[in-house]
Formats: sequence, structure tokens, C-alpha cells
Amino acid sequence: MCTKTPFLCSVNIQQQITKNDMKKEMALAQHTAGTAGMYTLLYKAAAGVRRPLDTLRRHYSDMLGEQLTMRQTALIVNAQAAFILAVFPIACPLTFRLACGAWLVSALLKCKNSGIRTSD
Repeated sequence: MCTKTPFLCSVNIQQQITKNDMKKEMALAQHTAGTAGMYTLLYKAAAGVRRPLDTLRRHYSDMLGEQLTMRQTALIVNAQAAFILAVFPIACPLTFRLACGAWLVSALLKCKNSGIRTSD
């Protein structure tokens, strides 16, 4: 309980409230700076992944004679990976080959349904 005059008690309470608000604002500013750094890092990582895919997209577009999207490029890369895993492993169980063969068929159907044409 405050034994001083009411004015001094109210000033003391306002100072305590101001100190608490400043602590909250400083913590909020620090959290915001950390979040901005995280978003910058994620943006740079995404740009690093996007750059080689864009190079592949332009290469495949030149080969096919039509402009491809990034999704179509990812579907082609998926089909290539499925083909490599279905054909090249020599000493592997038959179930693995069958699973990779099913993956290859699925990947080729997705490429076909996305509108990728290989010939006129």
C-alpha cells in the first residue's frame, strides 16, 4: 500500500507499467527480427532450388519446342527418376522393381495428363 500522496503513487505505478511495456516491445522487436531472418533464409533456399529447375525447364522447353511450366518440369524429373530406379538396379528384389515400374507408369500418366506432348 502506498503511504505517499496519491499523486506520487500514481506516478510510481505509471513508471512500472511503462517499464513492462518497454520490455514487451523489445521482445516483440527481437522476435520480429528473428522471423524476418528466417523468411530471408527460406527465400534464399527456395531460390537456390528454383534456379537449377529453371535451367532444366528452359532446356526441356527447347527440346520439346513448347514452353513448359515448373510443375511440368518437376513431372519430367519425377519420370526420369522413376525410369532410372526401375531399369538400372541389377541386383534388387523383384518387389522393388515392380514398385518402381508402377511408379514409372504413374509418373508417365501424370506427364501425359499435364499436357506435355512429345510429338505433333
